[in-house]
Amino acid sequence: MQSEQLRQRRERERLERERDKKASRKAQMCAGDELDFLLPRRVAALFGRAMRPAREEDFTRPSN
Repeated sequence: MQSEQLRQRRERERLERERDKKASRKAQMCAGDELDFLLPRRVAALFGRAMRPAREEDFTRPSN
């Protein structure tokens, strides 16, 4: 009886760890498109102009 309870508890703990791992991976993926840093205005403007075409680019096609 105790061994069955122990097995069930271990299985619950394993499922909780798995759920936590999935949540962590999802949070990391969601944060992947966010980038915060301080730049001088001129550099920020250049960076913004460079990033605009990259955002519009279709990343599924290899560039030639």
